[in-house]
Amino acid sequence: MKNFLQGLRKIILVSIINIGIYTNLFAQQDPQFSQYMFNMLAVNPAYAGSIDNTLTVTGLGRIQWVNFAGAPNTQTISIHAPLMNNTVGVGGQIVADQIGISKTLAVIGTGAYRIKFRKGVLAMGLQGGFRQYSANYTSVNTSLSGAYDPAFASNVTEMMPIIGAGLFYNTDKFYAAISTPQLLRTSQQVQQQVGNFSVTHESHFFLTSGYVFTLNPTMKLKPSIMVKYVNGGRISADFNANLWFYDKFGIGASYRYQDAIYAMVEYQLSPNLFAGYAFDQTITKLSRVNNGSHELILRYQTLIGRGKKERMKILTPRLF
Repeated sequence: MKNFLQGLRKIILVSIINIGIYTNLFAQQDPQFSQYMFNMLAVNPAYAGSIDNTLTVTGLGRIQWVNFAGAPNTQTISIHAPLMNNTVGVGGQIVADQIGISKTLAVIGTGAYRIKFRKGVLAMGLQGGFRQYSANYTSVNTSLSGAYDPAFASNVTEMMPIIGAGLFYNTDKFYAAISTPQLLRTSQQVQQQVGNFSVTHESHFFLTSGYVFTLNPTMKLKPSIMVKYVNGGRISADFNANLWFYDKFGIGASYRYQDAIYAMVEYQLSPNLFAGYAFDQTITKLSRVNNGSHELILRYQTLIGRGKKERMKILTPRLF
């Protein structure tokens, strides 16, 4: 009976770790971004090449729930540009994400086809790549005495495919998009001496939209929204408003439904270089055990047109 209870305890403990780390209550299997409106390739492959004649490189770092052990920590870098007279967009991403003892490294390639209309452009995008998942179970200290525990006797490393798709429509002032960065519902087996466990990565769906209102010659207001749905979970939504001055400096505030409020500040350092910072404060019970989240984004853009006038043209700041 004693051995049975010990085995049951281990199975429950491993299950809790798997549920907490892998699925994070279905809310954050994929990395979460507060400044999604400036990092849209991360949620929609159709965004690739969306800025005419412009190569864009974006780096983002996010530290979530500061002082909470095992909290998410994410770094991404992406690059994309239009080709063939702005009718095709290509790009790529590298995403590194860590939650607790688990680490994920994703490498993704992206392509988009862009159809021009009188006032806007409709893009259809696809992406493909792989995700390497690893969990360092042997680093978990399960006993004060340091006794051997077969439930944490071996680590896990798995490779999973990534296939995603999206639509993105935009004008100079408006955008609307729908996407799923991961169409496949992938499962993996975690094998331990006390039993095997199946962990599933669910599909994520995103609906995003925003508009730029010109209030006067020096001020612009840009509200935006992102609705997220994870298969098997609940719908979540981010509501945001950014106020821009002279197309150079922006301040914003956001509300993530039943989860967090956050503030952000952005600055166009030069015609080519943009920087942004966001601070999140959760409004759930987690607020008692963490000191908020920090997110920093840097974006570099350069013209790639062939004509002399095009090369000399000063980039107009893009607010999405």
